[in-house]
Formats: sequence, structure tokens, C-alpha cells
Amino acid sequence: KITHLRLGRTEALLASTEQGNLYYWELSPEVRLTDVTRAASQAITALEFALGGSSVLVGDQNGDLAAWFRVRLKEEDTHWTLVKAHSFPSQGTAIRAIGLSTRDRSFATAGADGSIVLRHMTSERTLLRFPSAGQGLESILFTPRSDGLLGKRDDGHLLRFSLDNPHPE
Repeated sequence: KITHLRLGRTEALLASTEQGNLYYWELSPEVRLTDVTRAASQAITALEFALGGSSVLVGDQNGDLAAWFRVRLKEEDTHWTLVKAHSFPSQGTAIRAIGLSTRDRSFATAGADGSIVLRHMTSERTLLRFPSAGQGLESILFTPRSDGLLGKRDDGHLLRFSLDNPHPE
């Protein structure tokens, strides 16, 4: 069963499944399935293309999180393969949503228990953790200037956080 579909920069389509698989289709010059990868040991519960569209963030039912991207395994290869590029500490609860900064490689993950974790992809750093609010979160968004986060709880209430998030070193 498919859990998420994501369209990346119009040339790729990605699907995740309850079995933890990622399916990658190239859309140009014609649609073709190019990769099937086991990306998680549990159901994939959150999926987003990262800023720039070349990496994909994958969160699962266990709270595990990784970033994947396509590479040629050998210089002479014509086929691109999805490989795990970054691993992040577990959130300890199912990751239900991933919110992306539009300004840098920061992103936030929303947990089924209401926790929020702010991370930086390339440095693999955890920048900030908000503990469980007692209500699960179904979505998380960065504000356009990346100076705040908005979260929507399961009960429909919104959470708002202000951020001073300088570029990690």
C-alpha cells in the first residue's frame, strides 16, 4: 500500500509504502520506474523532497529518519541508484510530517506524540527539540523567512513558534 506520493522538480515521481519501500520514476523523456529501494524497516509515514529536489527525506513508523539521493555507484554506470546519504537520531515516535525551510537545508519533523525536532540536513545536527505537547501533529510548516514554525495538531488547533535559526556551522 502506498503511503505518500511526491513530485520532484517535474522530472521525478517518488512513492513510499507501508513496507518501507521507495519507488522512483523518471518522468522524462518517458515515464519509467528506475529504482525500488528498501528505505525503512517499517511503514514510511513522512516523505518530502529536500530543498533543491535532489535529496529526499524519509521518516518512518519507528521515528527513524534518513536522507536519500541518487548517485552512480561506478563512474561508468549509466543507471542512478538511491543511496542513504544522511541518518538522523530517532524521534522516538512515528514521524508524521516534514516541514522544509525555503532558505537553507533546515527542516522540522512532527511526531505522532506532538514532538517537533528542528534539524539541519547536511550537518546531520539536531538544532532544537520541542517535547510532546500531548496531541499528535499532522503537519508542520516553516514560515517563508524561516523565522517560525506552524504546526497543526490532530484536534485542529495550530501551534506557532518563533525561531532565531542562524546557519549552522
